Amino acid sequence: MYQRKPLFSASLVSFILIGCTHPSNTAQQKPLERKTLEVNKHDNHQQNEQSIIAYFAPEAAESSDFEQSTQLHTAGEGYSEVPVKNGYYRKLLDRDQNGRYLVQDFFQNSHKKQTDPYWIKEVSALKSFDGISSDGIMVAYYENGNIHLKHHYKDFKKVGKNEYYYQNGQIAFAEDVVNDELILQKIWYENGKLAADLKINPSDNHCIFDSKVWDKNGHLVTDNEKIDSILKKLNSYF
Repeated sequence: MYQRKPLFSASLVSFILIGCTHPSNTAQQKPLERKTLEVNKHDNHQQNEQSIIAYFAPEAAESSDFEQSTQLHTAGEGYSEVPVKNGYYRKLLDRDQNGRYLVQDFFQNSHKKQTDPYWIKEVSALKSFDGISSDGIMVAYYENGNIHLKHHYKDFKKVGKNEYYYQNGQIAFAEDVVNDELILQKIWYENGKLAADLKINPSDNHCIFDSKVWDKNGHLVTDNEKIDSILKKLNSYF
């Protein structure tokens, strides 16, 4: 299953029941650097033709480039200056008065859209496939055209409502970032049955402080080992 990690840290790491310690503060976002972008120019007469500014290998979808910083000093994992089979490419569509970049990603083989247009603030993130650098709503798609995910990021933090879907179109995961101390998460099996209902404290190392877990037949699971096994298996899908 293709996945875009933040973006694509899916907060599913919060499944792991670990000691509750306070995480270190993330690096403060640095001001946008205004640099000249190197783009591949296409000779055409269509006014709305946009430029490809980056290519990415398939493994770029598995990378997390911004775990330690909000700015890349080199290109992100999987970045390429030439097309990569089974990979992706990115077009620069526009810029706004605040200096943000409007981009859109596509599947290399089929040229189908991999995302709707979305905003990036940090210029170095133009060479990264890590969606955590997006600013606002990002909607991504499977190559079959079904929605893969809906993410909402601000200042390198996930905010609001976020969703993942299975390739068949069934919702797989939904979360609501209520505030700095509460995230509500729900997970579904591919057959559409609810698998888990979790309450998480992100300020306390993403500790799960309340949970309900069901098996594929809809039966409530109370055994801790079975709960852990189910959550780990679900986590492997994302």
